[in-house]
Amino acid sequence: LNKVYDWFEERLEIQAIADDITSKYVPPHVNIFYCLGGITLTCFLVQVATGDLL
Repeated sequence: LNKVYDWFEERLEIQAIADDITSKYVPPHVNIFYCLGGITLTCFLVQVATGDLL
């Protein structure tokens, strides 16, 4: 399993990406309703992309 992880790490720099994502500050008042706009946009873009492929 370590060989597979090392292979991905060498090509994609997974640890650097994970460190960047987890080091960002999140305000204490954030809840699911705060994120609904981004979640809705993401779902819409996925539908547009997959619908275009059909």
